[in-house]
Amino acid sequence: WSKLMGEYEAALLMESGKLNVGLLRLHNVYGPGNAWDPERSQALPSLIRKAIRYPEEDFTVWGSGDQYRDFLFIDDVIDGLVLIAEKGMNQGVIQIGTGAPTTLKQAATIVGNLSESLLDKPLKPVFDRTKPEGDRGRIAITDLAKSVLGWEAKVGIEEGLRRTFIWVKEDMDRQGAAPAVEELPFISQMSPWFDDAEANAVSNYMRSGAYLT
Repeated sequence: WSKLMGEYEAALLMESGKLNVGLLRLHNVYGPGNAWDPERSQALPSLIRKAIRYPEEDFTVWGSGDQYRDFLFIDDVIDGLVLIAEKGMNQGVIQIGTGAPTTLKQAATIVGNLSESLLDKPLKPVFDRTKPEGDRGRIAITDLAKSVLGWEAKVGIEEGLRRTFIWVKEDMDRQGAAPAVEELPFISQMSPWFDDAEANAVSNYMRSGAYLT
């Protein structure tokens, strides 16, 4: 809702003629640079992390796996951002997505196959139906992207996941190989340490009419 309200307020500015506005509604963006750690990762980098760490981490999909998303590779996003600056200003909301659904079951199958081809570790996903799976998904309506921007997604889900898998593996290796940070001694906090001499000095200064900072 916050995104929709932002679009609405930007559209009001556009209608007023006081600001040139480009409104690009991105669908589920993924690719190199995604956070893959358990605390912040979204569906696709999370699946890749689980595959790389298996068996230390279960290769599990939350829910039935039938929930779907319109997954959009980062390179296609960059193309859209460039094109909206060139052609899409003040043209209303332009959705950017593939226009096709990918279920999490399909994505997990692709990641499992990549695990076999890249790591020699074949995997099949396990579906945990006790976990919530969220909404079923939304698909981009790409008519304006094509007619106004001349934009169309170029990177399919299999190629996008392959590039993302390789990046996540390299990033995990880099972080694992990083030297440990030397633990520094802890500097504890304490109450102010003063006696009557400091208190009198401050009191005298305050009574002198001088500036106090």
